[in-house]
Amino acid sequence: MRIAIMGAGALGGYFGARLHQAGQDVTLIARGAHLQAIQSGGLYIDSPNGNAHLNDIKATDDPSSVGIVDCVLFFVKNYDLAAALTQAAPMIGPNSFAATFQNGITAPWVAAKAYGLGAVLGGAAWIPGYIEAPGRIRHTDTKDTLSFGALSLEGKSHEQVLFDALTQAGTHPVIAEDIKSAVWSKFVMLGATSAVSTLTRLTFGQINENAETVDLMRQAIDEVSEVARAVCPDLPPSLAEDQYGFYQTIDGQVRASMCTDILNGRKLELDWFSGEITRTARKYGIATPVHDIALAALWPYRNGVPA
Repeated sequence: MRIAIMGAGALGGYFGARLHQAGQDVTLIARGAHLQAIQSGGLYIDSPNGNAHLNDIKATDDPSSVGIVDCVLFFVKNYDLAAALTQAAPMIGPNSFAATFQNGITAPWVAAKAYGLGAVLGGAAWIPGYIEAPGRIRHTDTKDTLSFGALSLEGKSHEQVLFDALTQAGTHPVIAEDIKSAVWSKFVMLGATSAVSTLTRLTFGQINENAETVDLMRQAIDEVSEVARAVCPDLPPSLAEDQYGFYQTIDGQVRASMCTDILNGRKLELDWFSGEITRTARKYGIATPVHDIALAALWPYRNGVPA
């Protein structure tokens, strides 16, 4: 199976590496110092599920040079998704499919506008990790799950293909019967941790050391949970408690990726996180004071360091 990874950072690089180890024909689409390090010295994975040094994995910054593939997995940031879909188009043939693993809830349907409902799987990634140095990815827990599902009946045939490839790669994929509910379920924790970690500039462990910031996190989770259950009524009443429990299992040294972005002066996915939460909440008459504040306070940083 020919697979391209658009956005082979921490998460895309990890899954690309595991698929490559399992014998799939993988090409990483990356850029900058990370790409240069992979091309010159290979890709290193440090993980409780097994370390690896892959010095023969293909990597490029030019999707048009790859040719037609069976599957493209998208791990780029939300603000880069539209451009990435255009750049990846030369790799998409009549039988190809794409799977989106952006944080947030909008990416699958953005991809469907580009490629058609039947050619897209929506997905969510449940895996903690980060680029420790160019060419080196640190995976901090045994969890390495991609949950995904078709947007239409036509796309159902792609689910098992990706599931089998990821299973053979030793990861733990899940086929979601209702991908809309699946992405909203993850978004409860993701949206909350992004808001609180970025507002405070703290790791999860530092947040948990203070009753005030723990309460802020609980309120942020409760707000997104209420919105999620309004959009997807089949989500369980225990959703907020379940997601808070999962949050508590994450390594305390981890901070939200958006917090890392603001600390490094990079663009933020704010509009796809608290922005999307507040917009959706208004449609249902739900109050989201934590996310209202996060959106207002962080808005000047959305494109990097304010002028």
